[in-house]
Amino acid sequence: FLMPKGVVGSIAAMPALAAVLLSPSWYAIAAIVVVTGVSESVRKSEFQKAAFNIAQYALSVGLAALVYRQLGGMSLYDLGPMGIGDLTVAVGFAALAAFTVGMAINILLVSVVVALSTNGRVVAVFQTSLLPKIGVDILATPLMFVFGWAYARYGPIASAAMWVPIIGLRQMIKTNVELERTNVELLDLMVKSIEARDPYTSGH
Repeated sequence: FLMPKGVVGSIAAMPALAAVLLSPSWYAIAAIVVVTGVSESVRKSEFQKAAFNIAQYALSVGLAALVYRQLGGMSLYDLGPMGIGDLTVAVGFAALAAFTVGMAINILLVSVVVALSTNGRVVAVFQTSLLPKIGVDILATPLMFVFGWAYARYGPIASAAMWVPIIGLRQMIKTNVELERTNVELLDLMVKSIEARDPYTSGH
């Protein structure tokens, strides 16, 4: 989805990182590789871009799973039917750390690759393209946790219902960006019409 200042965001990482809670093992990494590969094939991405995206998701999810395991996290299926409060106490910190590491690796890899391809600086790429998305990533963290819990406790149909407000939020952001673009275009049109009427002040 498009965000202000031309930044493009994605909610694709949310189910990928939530999978770490369900299966913090190589099974999750393999599943993400397969799903990302299929997605890149459907979109007919260039080979280099597709290979990078697959490797990036695999590394992000793999390191997130490693952090989750090291901090005492375990599969939500192994914890049994727990309420969201008890689950937060049991593995909340491990999940937060895993999500943070996964998103940080993702941001770092994208920043480095974009900087290399544009001959720019990593810090500059991060500030202009990725810094505006951090707020969305922070808001997504509890949603990923609840999504993993709902999937483990109630199954895929119930957890899929969670995507309704997420898609609604995406649509709201998209509408706001479109309104902002329309306002800028109207302002440009007004400036051009004023300049056309008064050549003396044109360009000031």
